[in-house]
Amino acid sequence: MQSPQSWEQHINESKTYFKNANHLAYVSLTLLKENRLLIKILLDLHKSAVSLIKAYLEYSAKTDKIALSKDPHKNLTIFIEKIAPNYLKKEQIDDLVRILKLARQHKDAPLEFVKRDKFVIFNNGNYEIITAESIKHLIYSLNQAISAFPTKQ
Repeated sequence: MQSPQSWEQHINESKTYFKNANHLAYVSLTLLKENRLLIKILLDLHKSAVSLIKAYLEYSAKTDKIALSKDPHKNLTIFIEKIAPNYLKKEQIDDLVRILKLARQHKDAPLEFVKRDKFVIFNNGNYEIITAESIKHLIYSLNQAISAFPTKQ
């Protein structure tokens, strides 16, 4: 996976997207009460999570000599099985994976709609419901994962 970006760039990118999502969730969503913002927040959380995972992978490749692959799915498996347990709680790992899955479902979904205070993603006969509370839980968990990064900037 050797990307031209270093782990420092990835962690800074992750923090930037996280700040955007956090602001949208706690300021914009509260003021505007527009539940379509939930998807924008989810997409920013996704970008933050992807950058954070890349930062962990790059950092571990540099310090722990873990070999990375050009295949992103293999790298995700390496992250979940070998790297994340050293730094993150199981719930945080599960929430990172949930963010990735929700973003994938959003991308692949033929039908999405807002119903009251929920954003519903319908895909392959299954549906996922995103609420402000579930997004705020993911924000909290992602913040913990960012804070657990081994080196402080």
